[in-house]
Amino acid sequence: MNSPVVVSVVRDFVMYDKCIARNPFVSNCRLEPIDNRECNEYISVCYNRMIEKYADVDTWLIFCHEDFQFLEDPMILLNKADKDYIYGPIGGVLKKRFHPLFVEVWEGAFQGVISESEKDGSGMCEVGASVPIGTQVETLDCQCVILHSSLFAKYGLRFDEKLSFDLYVEDFCMSAWLDHTVPTRILPMKCQHYSRGCIAPRFFAQLEYLREKYPKYEAFGVAGYYVGSGRTLVRRFQKRVRSFMDKHCLWLVMFFQKMV
Repeated sequence: MNSPVVVSVVRDFVMYDKCIARNPFVSNCRLEPIDNRECNEYISVCYNRMIEKYADVDTWLIFCHEDFQFLEDPMILLNKADKDYIYGPIGGVLKKRFHPLFVEVWEGAFQGVISESEKDGSGMCEVGASVPIGTQVETLDCQCVILHSSLFAKYGLRFDEKLSFDLYVEDFCMSAWLDHTVPTRILPMKCQHYSRGCIAPRFFAQLEYLREKYPKYEAFGVAGYYVGSGRTLVRRFQKRVRSFMDKHCLWLVMFFQKMV
């Protein structure tokens, strides 16, 4: 098998050099920086172009942001990884917390741990929750997604090119699971993300696009938002109400008839 390929869409080469190009932990990887300073192409479009290039090559592809830094050798981790899964350091999952009479209550939870900081490295803190290797999640964060090239050839997986700079990895994971039952799993690793950043207005437009794209499915994204249609929770509530009424209304009518 060939060395892993690290693909990054780059607008800030100073940051890219710091996090990836001069990072000794990826010195054994092939680097594929995509200069996006002039064209400003959608990241999904750039990634798909790299998929076409490497779909028939026996290798791992690591799609990561210019400000994502490995703090350990990813090859050591990937040597033990199953090629049939999608991997990343941190993801999101919906977990059922409790279920009262009428409604199931679900909450989003982070799985996996990363260090996050400002671009200058200040204010560093750990985000997420430590989980065993291979823990299944519904989505990964866009900062890093890893998968073997054989998945592209086998299932024709691609990024949705209607998604520009947000949610393209969340969608990729959801689509892989719903269309091909390809699971997404956590690959715990030491890493740092140099961009807490803020959410741009385009994020919410793309979030709405995914809610329309997945009207019957819902997942949790690491950005802290529910991806897909929130109406699924409403339907669960309505179903439980109808079930309760169907089960107990006849009994109540009979009871009051006897009282009369």
